[in-house]
Amino acid sequence: MDKSVAEVKGLSLGPTVDVFFETCLKDMPVGMIVVWSTAAIALAATLFIACSHAAQLRKAAICLQRGYYTRMVGFPVVLGLFAFFNLLCPRAWVLCHLVQGQFEAIAIGTFGTILFMLLSIESLSLYKGRSGGGENPEDTRTVQDLEELPSNAAMITEALQAQGPKKHFGAPPLGCCWRTCMREHNLTALHLLRVSLMVRQYAYACVILGAFMMWAALALNTHRAQQVYLLYTWVLKVSGLVAGYGLGILYASTKKVLRPWGTTMKFICVKGIVVMNVVQDKLLEWSIEAFHSDEGTCLVEPSHPSRLEHLVHFWNSYLTVLEALAFAWLVFKAFPAGEVRDFAGHHLDLVEVELEQFHLTGQAKGGKAKSTEEQEEEGSEEESESVEQPAAQAAVVV
Repeated sequence: MDKSVAEVKGLSLGPTVDVFFETCLKDMPVGMIVVWSTAAIALAATLFIACSHAAQLRKAAICLQRGYYTRMVGFPVVLGLFAFFNLLCPRAWVLCHLVQGQFEAIAIGTFGTILFMLLSIESLSLYKGRSGGGENPEDTRTVQDLEELPSNAAMITEALQAQGPKKHFGAPPLGCCWRTCMREHNLTALHLLRVSLMVRQYAYACVILGAFMMWAALALNTHRAQQVYLLYTWVLKVSGLVAGYGLGILYASTKKVLRPWGTTMKFICVKGIVVMNVVQDKLLEWSIEAFHSDEGTCLVEPSHPSRLEHLVHFWNSYLTVLEALAFAWLVFKAFPAGEVRDFAGHHLDLVEVELEQFHLTGQAKGGKAKSTEEQEEEGSEEESESVEQPAAQAAVVV
């Protein structure tokens, strides 16, 4: 596409690296050096906190929980690192934003898995507390003891239903709109499976849509690629909104059961930085459009002085690098190595499989699966009936 056509369609990919450095160091050397220096210091501090956290986790017990906690450590590192790359060349915003979005999806999916894992551990503790087996899930049990335990799905649904009926699907950000029209109900295995799917679909959407976006950027002309990118951002926002809604349901429904694990701070870690980035981008866009002067800047391509998105992306990336430092510290506090324990019980990766089996078992029986308390009550009733029948027969004989 020649220059005249590009000017008509208003296309701009931003200045290249050599033009960006040469122009910025010439126009405002002190300001750019301060920005790059402070961002580099913040990134170094983020890496230091993340490496220290990862080193502590490596000393913990080797288990699935340690692996999932380690994944969360990498999220602020990726967030800050690719934001810093964009400070060196705003032209790379699309690529950096794409990678950040994919790691955000990984973090959201991992957090959902962590909640299911902690729910499995805590529901076992509650079950053992009722059955007189103590509350420590790390005690030594024989294979026969493990076989006598109910499935993870049965213990999880029982622990959640013990809280009583609630408006579980009235959680923000979507459930608030029709919360008043909802009825209180108990969470079933099918509900948990649907919530898990709502969270996981975002990870799939990020990977598939990201690959399609990269293909469009290489195969289509610039104008068409920008249209595809606009569609990509909107579809991804809807997918992320659904994932956030699923996390909100899971967090609100398990908050009371998982109170010893501090899930509130964990939830803020995952969603706080994401929400802040969205709000921050809009606030910067409005502020720059309102107060930016028409004077030339190294962040605006000379052929398109009215396009300010690269200026917005630059300052958004700078703030993101600084926020990644605070985010790394928050992850350090929310996912401490001291919480990691080698859970001796059912394989935690099979929780969703057990939930599906539990749901299908309930359907096969003509209704929802019975909780362990109901099963114990039925067992005690059968025992009492078996004792009463010989007594009644003896009375008839007399």
